[in-house]
Amino acid sequence: MTIADLIAELGPHAGRGAVVEAVEALRRRSLVERPQTIRAAAFTLQSVVLEYVTDRLVEEVCDEIARGQALRLVEQPLIKAQAKDYVRQTQERLIGAPVLRQLKAEHGDDGAEQMLLALLESWRNRPHAEQGYGPGN
Repeated sequence: MTIADLIAELGPHAGRGAVVEAVEALRRRSLVERPQTIRAAAFTLQSVVLEYVTDRLVEEVCDEIARGQALRLVEQPLIKAQAKDYVRQTQERLIGAPVLRQLKAEHGDDGAEQMLLALLESWRNRPHAEQGYGPGN
């Protein structure tokens, strides 16, 4: 991923200087690296960091769903519908499936289904501008 890609993903509120500074701080701490085989401006997360961040995201999303206040689902797409097939399938496997699995483990199949349906219904009652990525997630 390049800095420009990251800024595009974060949206217009992310300042270029702050993003560059954050990536450089992560690089100094060896949490991101610049692979030799990819463009010099590109960077990747260390595998262990990516796994940790993904696990935290899944936990936070499940907690928000259980509380009926899924703000992260409104603000961020967990699975990008417009992404290439292999990217979307990876996102489904690493994020979507674990969220569903954790919800079912903690609340049972029926409980998980009811929570998700209630959340979807709450988004339907909001103006389109306030729904964000919620219904798509």
